[in-house]
Formats: sequence, structure tokens, C-alpha cells
Amino acid sequence: MAYQIDPTYFVRGISIPNNTGNEQINLSIDSNIDSFIAIYEPEFLTTLLGSVLYAEFIAGLAVVPIDAKWTNLKNQLLNTTLKTSPIANYVYFHLANNEIRKGQLNDNPTFFNNERCCKAWDDMVKMNHTFLEWMFVNDTIYTSFSTRDDNYYFEYSKLFKTINTLGI
Repeated sequence: MAYQIDPTYFVRGISIPNNTGNEQINLSIDSNIDSFIAIYEPEFLTTLLGSVLYAEFIAGLAVVPIDAKWTNLKNQLLNTTLKTSPIANYVYFHLANNEIRKGQLNDNPTFFNNERCCKAWDDMVKMNHTFLEWMFVNDTIYTSFSTRDDNYYFEYSKLFKTINTLGI
């Protein structure tokens, strides 16, 4: 399955450390990022769009030529020029939390910290609100979009709530 984001989306506030210029190390880092993308991109999109619209979206992107409906939806989720996407922030959040836990278990502090995680999550929430406003304007085009499909409302609503370093 082709994913919408790749390691090039992890820049600025969600950059991944240890990009040393050493090709071997960079391949290892990219492989780790790719494994998190493979898990968390579908999770994010399924939660945000609902399983029905997510399936339609992925199927629509596989058809050549791609219908404008799916290109427009993709453009709301990805800024390919600036390399920003709520998907990347969601993946980063999970990758960073994983690295923080590993560092704590090994008594080895990492580049990642709760402040960076919270900032990435909160930036994602802002992008999600912008996306949701766009979806409501275009609800006649994306008729299978619903904030209550598949009993996922609680998980869905989490994507719209900011967090803080205190966990409150």
C-alpha cells in the first residue's frame, strides 16, 4: 500500500534526530519512520475519516486518472510544498513517545521530550480543525463522512483535543 507521507515530512518542529549524513544510518532511521507510518497513518486516517470514507479515499487514489474529489481531499491533508500534514504530526507523536519510553527504560535520555510531543499533537489538532471545517463545507461531496460512524466517535474526538505536558 502506498502511504501519503514519507520521511521527508519530518521537518522543522517534528524533525527526527540523528540524520547524520551517513547513508547507512539514514536508511535505518527512514526504515524506522516507515514502520511507524505503516502503523499510524492508516490509524489516523481511519479515525479522522471513518472506515468507509477512508476505504473510498484509498481506492479513489488508486484509479488513474485520480478524480478531483480525491485530489482535493488529499490536498486538505497534505501540503506537499511545505511538507506539513496532520498525518505526519500524528505519526511523529507516536514515534516520539516510543523513543521516550525506550530512553526511560534504558536510563538513556533521548532527543524527544514531552514538550516536543505536545507541540506536535497540538499542531495536529489545529490542522484537524481546519480540515473539519473544510469537510463540513464539502459534506455533499463526501457523503460517507460522518463523525459518528463505526462507533469511533470517542477516538475521533481525541484528534480534536489539545494536550499538555502535565497530562491534564
